[in-house]
Amino acid sequence: MEQPFQGASMPGPSPESVRRALRRWQLHDWHVRKTPLVAQDDGTHIDVPKHSAVIRDVPGGLPIALGTIGRRNTPIQNEELADLIMRILSLISVDFVDAGYTGLGEQVFLVCDIPSGFVVISDQPTKPPTRGDFEVVAVNRHDGGALWFHVVPRGTWKTALRPLFDPRSADPPATRALKEHALSSTRLRHNASRAGIATKLRADLRLDREGGGPLRDL
Repeated sequence: MEQPFQGASMPGPSPESVRRALRRWQLHDWHVRKTPLVAQDDGTHIDVPKHSAVIRDVPGGLPIALGTIGRRNTPIQNEELADLIMRILSLISVDFVDAGYTGLGEQVFLVCDIPSGFVVISDQPTKPPTRGDFEVVAVNRHDGGALWFHVVPRGTWKTALRPLFDPRSADPPATRALKEHALSSTRLRHNASRAGIATKLRADLRLDREGGGPLRDL
């Protein structure tokens, strides 16, 4: 059950609440890291200076290569993604309605119902906000893509988007396929500063409380 922040003195989501939210989906014990990328050419090893390989460590197993990112980029862990969602929605705990990954972990997705009382502000000033029940779909790509957040009408994930995420496929659905169903979307690059990012992402998603009620900013 979602638990909202209750006032400015309330702490943000704890590491244990984040892990608990991920444990059901077996996404809590992942570790994704980057390592120098080396090309092999006719027996010669050549450093690729501007890129790094993205590696997923598997407890008790061999590491898995997921893709490449720029040397200045930093992989976003599952715990960081879950924590961001909670902070965007001003929650101290959450139950994801769906979560998982495709292929070997090239992309991870988390889906969460947005608590009642939120509205989506129109991107056109003359139009009223959209009211109703919503869910947020977060897709974190470890194969070199960005981290995307999408706000969609509740039920859209199950009926329209979930079939696109075949767990056996390493070929992720195009971002535009998700954006076609979204009321709002935004992305976070893997080289972006994390300072105050939840507040910025919430604004980019045009999420607000009905009547302008207070939201916890962390």
